[in-house]
Amino acid sequence: MRKIGFLLICVCILIPLTACNSEKETKRQSEKDNLEINEENKEDPSCQHIWQEATCTMAKKCTLCSEISGLNLGHDWIEASYDAPLTCKRCGAVDGEKLKLSDECDKVLCSGEYNGNSYEVVLNEREDYSGLYLEIGVIKNNRWVLEPTPDMPFITTKVYDTEKKSFGEIHYIGQGCFLCQKENSGSYAYAIYSAENGKSITRDRWYQPLPIICSNTDEFFIIHQGRYNGDNRLWNTDNCFTVLNKTTMTTSEIILEDGISDWADGAHYRFSNISEGVFWIAPAGRNETAFYDINGKKAIDLSPYYISFKWHLNFTNGTCCFYIKNENDSYYLITIDKSGKVLSSEPASLHDFGV
Repeated sequence: MRKIGFLLICVCILIPLTACNSEKETKRQSEKDNLEINEENKEDPSCQHIWQEATCTMAKKCTLCSEISGLNLGHDWIEASYDAPLTCKRCGAVDGEKLKLSDECDKVLCSGEYNGNSYEVVLNEREDYSGLYLEIGVIKNNRWVLEPTPDMPFITTKVYDTEKKSFGEIHYIGQGCFLCQKENSGSYAYAIYSAENGKSITRDRWYQPLPIICSNTDEFFIIHQGRYNGDNRLWNTDNCFTVLNKTTMTTSEIILEDGISDWADGAHYRFSNISEGVFWIAPAGRNETAFYDINGKKAIDLSPYYISFKWHLNFTNGTCCFYIKNENDSYYLITIDKSGKVLSSEPASLHDFGV
């Protein structure tokens, strides 16, 4: 009996102790959990934010901890103009291209570049009470040099058909100059206009179209064989060519020093225009074919070759290619340099050579 009583007393003592310990453990665990939660939510006292201001493409950002705040600003666009494309006022970013005057015109007839400048000749078709009419304008670097006008000051009546409302072909011939030429009953009329100084020169009668292939850097351009006496009559009895200075729009003569023996009154010879300081002449009998420089001196003698007259000869990047026929009636395409040295040759056909 005494043993049973002792056991009951022990049980009564242990039960409160166990409950007390459990409460203490639960309390300690709860305090630990709360401490961890507080540590997670606690700001880092070591980061004193240094904010990098927001830009068009990035929100405000701490340079120390990379924390982001707010939103990016977005671009503040200025509309595109003739001087600049769509441009952000804030950061200078650009989108697209600047406006072009020529885009507002009906057609770009011809364009070219020289010394970082760009040139365009444009056309508009207009209509009024009297019917349709054309306007021509000239643009340099996206600015009007000559605003579109029906008067077309550099196009003569010989190269403009008032009934058909059309004119001859327009070509860019370098240094800001344009050539317009048109056939009229077997002869040719042409006008050359300089976008640099607004000057022009015209000729109303000429037996063949002017060779248009030339170097953009060449200052001179051949406008006809022989002399021009001012009343539209051409004299071909002299060993000379009339050239135009494209910078000043003035003419002068190139007199061939050694001459051409079979030059005859009224004879018309094939010639190329000035390219890289030289031009090619092909007399009627194919003999004495040569390149001459702008001083009239023979630069390259081509008389040893039987050259095809199907093509005009011009230099490009220091070389010139042309077709020949040798003594065995075989055809070749050869390439020469400015000294006349043959750089390469390859077989060709009669079709390539022409007649």
